[in-house]
Amino acid sequence: AQRRQEEGSGGGEVDPQRLSAEQSANASAIAAQMDTATFLATLPNELREEILMTSDEAFLQTLPPAVSAEARMLRDRAVNAGRVMGEDAAIFRRTATEDVAARGADE
Repeated sequence: AQRRQEEGSGGGEVDPQRLSAEQSANASAIAAQMDTATFLATLPNELREEILMTSDEAFLQTLPPAVSAEARMLRDRAVNAGRVMGEDAAIFRRTATEDVAARGADE
């Protein structure tokens, strides 16, 4: 009862530092209970994929085989997409150059 009175004596105000410390402690406790793969599974897909694509090999080795395989697949897909984009860019440049040359010949 005394604790309630002490908490209530502030006129219902909450100490931001105390609240922040409690939230931090709660987050730490939750994080300690959650392994890395579980944490990754809770993230939005876009963020999860970004983490998996940009993490180093040492980190990937700490993950379950299915998750590290997903990371490698995402990396391979990104590399292949880059190649396709590079090929598309080369075709675009070649077409643009041909168009400019054709216009110059018409004038």
